[in-house]
Formats: sequence, structure tokens, C-alpha cells
Amino acid sequence: RRIAAAASVLVTSRLPNEKKTWRNFSGRGVISYKFTPDVMAYASFNRGFKAGEFNTGASSVDTAIFVKPELLDAYEVGFKSHLFNRKLRLNVSAFLYEYKDKQETFFQGGVATLSNADARIKGLEVDLTARPVPQLTINAGYSYLDAKYTDFRNCLADGSDCTGLRLPMA
Repeated sequence: RRIAAAASVLVTSRLPNEKKTWRNFSGRGVISYKFTPDVMAYASFNRGFKAGEFNTGASSVDTAIFVKPELLDAYEVGFKSHLFNRKLRLNVSAFLYEYKDKQETFFQGGVATLSNADARIKGLEVDLTARPVPQLTINAGYSYLDAKYTDFRNCLADGSDCTGLRLPMA
């Protein structure tokens, strides 16, 4: 399913007199180990946070609500290596991103509306550079990406369920 965008501006002059505060601890942790001077493995964990916001694209002031904060837990493992007297470089990484309440924008009737969705993105990247002789460099790469909504009910005003669909632009 494709969600089409339309250009429109909605100006709401009367917003509810509400405010919200969100707090979160975010950060990054990495461990790495050098097996040799030319081979290193690593693992990392990152937590990202985007504060909630007021959904100004609601159809009326009465239905305008706060959109929940977005939380991202990102995991990555991989290795980096120079092999065969540095004539071959091989780097491999695998990653998993888990979104809770990812803030998504959808367009309906020319109005942009925010909604929350859970999503999972997982992937693998391989990068290879070979230099068999000084005058020749060979590059190769491979990428795999699987990006899907794990829970996105009511993704449109008509009540559509986008759970299981691929994330746009992924």
C-alpha cells in the first residue's frame, strides 16, 4: 500500500491549553575486541528518543491529541578486517532497530496527521575491497534490509491496518 502525499497547510488557531513533559535516558554503549592488529569485532547498543508532540493535523481541536514519544533501541554486531597482508579488506555488520511508538505522518484529505507505530528494521551489510596489485582495486558490497511495521493499526483515518507492511522509503 502506498500512501500519497498532498500539499496543504492547516492552521489551528485554538489549541487546547495543555502541555506535556517527557523524560528519557538515552545513550550508546560499544564493546570491541582486537583479535589481531588487523581483525576487530564489535557490538553496540544505542537508545534514541524523540519527544512526543501535539498532533496539529487533527480534524478538530476536540480530536487533537498528543502523539507519544518515539523510542529506538538499535543493536549492531560486526567485524572489520584487513587480510592477506592488507590486500583484502572485509567488513561485515548486522543490525536490528526496534522502534516503539515511531512517529509517522500520513496524509488524508490534504491534511498531515501524526500517528504512532511500532516497527522493526533489520539488515546486513558486507563491504569488500581487494587490491591484488597496486594498480588494481576491486570493490564489492552487499546490503540486505527488512523494514516492517510490527504494530500500526489505524494508520489512516479510515481505520486501515498497516501492520506487516514495509516502511516507506526503506
